[in-house]
Amino acid sequence: MLAADPDMVLEACIFEIVGQRVSQIPIPDWVFTAFGQPVTNRNFIYQNMIYPTNMRRSMGGGQVPDESQLETRMCFIIRRFPTSSSAARRSTSAKWRS
Repeated sequence: MLAADPDMVLEACIFEIVGQRVSQIPIPDWVFTAFGQPVTNRNFIYQNMIYPTNMRRSMGGGQVPDESQLETRMCFIIRRFPTSSSAARRSTSAKWRS
């Protein structure tokens, strides 16, 4: 494309979405600890990860997650550090807690 018009500006984006199946993923103990939360035995809660009804952004079979929600940040940390290594816990503890 740029060969045809070198002044052309291209733009792209990638959207993160979350679907109902996130509720099937258990939350590891180290994630609760990294966020200063009490450790409990539970899975992620889809409704706690999406925007309020009047602000939702539907994308295909899911919703754009609300990154201001603790549940969303806890889910994203697993994607970034899928292992429960102590290095991952230390590096995320202060950064993601809010």
